[in-house]
Amino acid sequence: MELKVPGSAHYLQTIRTVVGRAGHLLGFSFDGIEDLALATDEASVLLIEGSPTSLCLSFESLSSGGLEVRIVTSDRIPNWPPDSLADDTRWQILSALSEKVWPITGDTSGIGLSQSTR
Repeated sequence: MELKVPGSAHYLQTIRTVVGRAGHLLGFSFDGIEDLALATDEASVLLIEGSPTSLCLSFESLSSGGLEVRIVTSDRIPNWPPDSLADDTRWQILSALSEKVWPITGDTSGIGLSQSTR
């Protein structure tokens, strides 16, 4: 499943809603859905600070029963990821809420995260 929204904080609620629904459909518990939605929200906020034109989210169901979410910008953010990313409170929140979190680099900028069904 994929979702593309303008790169604006006005669309964070839409992102949280879609992520929550995806978690629900995969059998995540209420707490698991909340963790997944909060992690995706924090990742989106980090990327929105780079003023992207849009955010593209892709969701992939994992064979282990979990979910992988990739949030990428439509255009590359200069100097992504920032050197201070590991010290950023939001990155630490992402790491605490997700089993795996990683920056996406190359032609686009983004953040990937994965979470098992719980």
